[in-house]
Amino acid sequence: MANTILVGIDASTESAAAADWALAEAKSLKWSVVFVHAVSPVDVADPEVEARYFRAAFSEAERTFGPLLEDAESRGVPAESRVVAGRAKDVLIRLSSRAGLVVVGRRHRTGYASRFGSVSAALAAHSSCWTAVIPERWKRDQSALDGVRAPGTARFFGHVIVGAEEGPEAANLLAVAAELAQRHGAPLTAVTVSPDGAARDGTAWLPELLHRINEKHPQLQCAGVTLTGTPAGEVTEAASGARLLVIGSRGLSGRPGIVRGSVSQAVLESTSSPVLVIPSRPLKPERD
Repeated sequence: MANTILVGIDASTESAAAADWALAEAKSLKWSVVFVHAVSPVDVADPEVEARYFRAAFSEAERTFGPLLEDAESRGVPAESRVVAGRAKDVLIRLSSRAGLVVVGRRHRTGYASRFGSVSAALAAHSSCWTAVIPERWKRDQSALDGVRAPGTARFFGHVIVGAEEGPEAANLLAVAAELAQRHGAPLTAVTVSPDGAARDGTAWLPELLHRINEKHPQLQCAGVTLTGTPAGEVTEAASGARLLVIGSRGLSGRPGIVRGSVSQAVLESTSSPVLVIPSRPLKPERD
């Protein structure tokens, strides 16, 4: 199932946006899609009540799958559906070991609820494969990419953005982002953030990595830029109106990363663009 995209599905609008994005990517990659609906357990003592609950939940899930499978067929994307008992984040994390990409939707939320217990955060930190998090409002914003720049969007409008910091995972992140930018015909911009106000555009490591990207993708428009300010705010603003934001997973579990600790979590929860999270640990051999 390495060339498979898992899509977490429920009846929400953010789930529909995730399915739409996943089908477009699957068609581009020539991959298949598996729509997955997780049915959470209920704490009831009566087995008959529990059985009725699961029958109703499974039936509702099947109805939700119908239009998605029809959409996949119309795009020529091989697709199937699965209903699995369990909490959504546990189900998707477990199934991610057999996939190449997991895609989930995200509501635009702030505060306590957006930082703890979210399926997207759990997947981004613990998935065995790449994770894409698609904001609820993505489809509306996406339409602007094909027309006139929307008011207030940043200068990286329509770009593939990669959050970059000097370290062992930087080369892999830029390589992944470059492949995606090349495939989608979008410019690539590597963004670093200097919280202390010291500009570091002249730092040797980033130009060297971009030189390697240029050698492999000579037709790709790519550049690096160092922004000054709060990392979460600067990366979020840079990704406003972007086609995709690529980040690593190290910071998502509390260890230093591209944007550190809770900063990467804030970026994941706040950006209006799709976010692709690349595991910092080595990927499974099947991805190659």
